[in-house]
Amino acid sequence: MEALLSRLQGLGPAIAKICEVSGTPGVSIGVLHQGEIFYTAGYGYRDLEAKLPPDEHTIYHVASISKGITALGVGVLVNEGKLSWETKLTDILPDFKQTDSETQEKTTIVDFMSNRTGLASQVQFWMQEFGRMSLAQDETLPLIAKLPQVCDFRTNFLYQNWGFSLAAILIQRLSGLTWGRFLGTHIFEPLGMTRTTTPRNSGFENAAKGYIALEDGSFSGMKFPMSTTVHDLLTLYKHILESSKDQFERNTTTTGGSPLKELATILAPHITAPGYSVGEQAYRLDFTITDLPSTLGATGINGMYTSEMPVVGRGLSGKKRVWHHNGSLAAFLSCIHTLPETNSVTVVLTNSIAKNDAADWLAQLILEAFIDNPEKNNYELIAKESADGLVNKWHAMTKQLSDDRVANTTPRALSKYIGKYYNDAKNWLLDIYLQDGDLWMCMQGTRAESYKLAHYNYDTFSWTLTWDESARRGRFRNPTADYYLLRFQMSDDGAWGLKWTIDNDIPEGQVFLREGAKGTTDGQKVLVA
Repeated sequence: MEALLSRLQGLGPAIAKICEVSGTPGVSIGVLHQGEIFYTAGYGYRDLEAKLPPDEHTIYHVASISKGITALGVGVLVNEGKLSWETKLTDILPDFKQTDSETQEKTTIVDFMSNRTGLASQVQFWMQEFGRMSLAQDETLPLIAKLPQVCDFRTNFLYQNWGFSLAAILIQRLSGLTWGRFLGTHIFEPLGMTRTTTPRNSGFENAAKGYIALEDGSFSGMKFPMSTTVHDLLTLYKHILESSKDQFERNTTTTGGSPLKELATILAPHITAPGYSVGEQAYRLDFTITDLPSTLGATGINGMYTSEMPVVGRGLSGKKRVWHHNGSLAAFLSCIHTLPETNSVTVVLTNSIAKNDAADWLAQLILEAFIDNPEKNNYELIAKESADGLVNKWHAMTKQLSDDRVANTTPRALSKYIGKYYNDAKNWLLDIYLQDGDLWMCMQGTRAESYKLAHYNYDTFSWTLTWDESARRGRFRNPTADYYLLRFQMSDDGAWGLKWTIDNDIPEGQVFLREGAKGTTDGQKVLVA
């Protein structure tokens, strides 16, 4: 134990360097070992301006880490007999619709929470500037009904958020309580998670302020409410490990004195996950399970920034199972690793959307120190290369836009392009309008968050942002050139729609129809939007 403690304490310089090159002001770290909190530490600042340090009780927003907690809530309802894991969604949510007949007829909540529906992620519809949600809860089902099917049902892992939004609706309808209140009364309060809150609440003291890294290494700060702490998460996963062991050994769905139910199904593999592993690599309802040596971070964002993810645990004499999950939202990154064999958990919470997924690299650094494999990765170098890689990718995107532009073309009268352009579900729109002689765009009609459009060529306009403009507006970075192009679809009467590559799952783009548009294009009748 002394050797392990020494290794963890010795990580300080590497942690500081990774935070520096990534653009991360503060981080809280915690380690559970053999069922007890073994080590906690805080680095940097939870509030950069006030120079306030973080600790294990600092509150951060944890984004997708909440997905596994939502699955625990569904497990309570299953145990109460409100539904089964095999219940078709149409039997409990009559307004659940899907254009694909197989998805409509067979889908269960397990399919959504394990990311195996094959539906497009459509993350742009999920949130806007500074993590603000785009849609009210009652608008979720109509949008899900129109999500394009991009993979075969139950054959591919395709990570998305909509399944857990759907689970929140299910919890509310079957329990009569809001998602947050249900989790509070059934999970957080019984486990003594006193600094975990949902919906978001900024009333707590010792709460991290969120940041987004600027290109020069400085930060754009933003107030953003949080939801939990390292200490509370270590408490939760201590109980998950203890209760799951009991339920597996006794072949039951409950554990005396524990609010956690149905763990055999929640912790079972449901779909193969991407990445290299010497053994199993699969997604459950709360974690990805992997056998080291393997790549990690399947639910993180480092895979978008690096050409190849590092193999963790090189040199191990045998396989070592790890459960892992990442979280990312405007201004916060998080990562959890669990080693069930030794009842061990590592938690990393950070307060920045950095130049890479810093929480992921920090968690892998701590994991390798924990397992003490002989061939360790150089995470300081990996963090530097991935941070530089994202910045370079951003500049390459802007260069591509410049190189691909057809010069010396002119737009039509700008009035031909104005209007409200809707998605298929007609609950998400791009508002194109004129102001002071220029064309502007805003999403969901929020004109306080508008973007000036520049003519690109022909009937295409761009809304390209610099790295720092994107950061200061609290946008999740997307270094894909086509994402910043709006291709207006024209008829004699003006634009009847626009094509936008909103989702990398659909590279050809999606058409948004203009409200009230009529006319013809290429000999085809344009329907009224």
